Amino acid sequence: MKMQVVLLLTFVSAALATQAETTSAKAGENPLWAHEELLGKYQDAWKSIDQGVSVTYVLAKTTYENDTGSWGSQFKCLQVQEIERKEEDYTVTSVFTFRNASSPIKYYNVTETVKAVFQYGYKNIRNAIEYQVGGGLNITDTLIFTDGELCDVFYVPNADQGCELWVKKSHYKHVPDYCTFVFNVFCAKDRKTYDIFNEECVYNGEPWL
Repeated sequence: MKMQVVLLLTFVSAALATQAETTSAKAGENPLWAHEELLGKYQDAWKSIDQGVSVTYVLAKTTYENDTGSWGSQFKCLQVQEIERKEEDYTVTSVFTFRNASSPIKYYNVTETVKAVFQYGYKNIRNAIEYQVGGGLNITDTLIFTDGELCDVFYVPNADQGCELWVKKSHYKHVPDYCTFVFNVFCAKDRKTYDIFNEECVYNGEPWL
């Protein structure tokens, strides 16, 4: 716990250290948390997505309700599991499983390839993920924070400048406080949040598939 507190305080302190230069930033400039020198080590997108085939992550919270890309309106119970990796290309192919408003009980599966990429001028650390959805349309989400083991907070510009809080499935009932804190500080102020994965999504410990 002590190390987790130190990790959180270090990240937030480093982010706030950039506030003076970003407070008056014009539209289009880097957000407060996008600073490779100070924060890059907490934003390794390859470490975030390359969790192995035995690990499942779930989307715990968002600041938006509808996804116009793959998941549909009022999507719920979203989880993702890696099925293939290509380290030389920094890509993983994963299966996303979810429900949405089109059916209260039916689950859908979507297979997508995601690549770790550079964003906001980062040179050494791949700090974002690119959903390679085909048709020349790729969607890029930037990693605000990851602990590399249990949770991630992503900035999702295509969802009304929103955010996502992902957590390892084994911890969906107990999201680490430091990830919730980062989500609240950088994403949830003056915005409605949505619980995406909860107890309604499991039956005897397993998804209703």
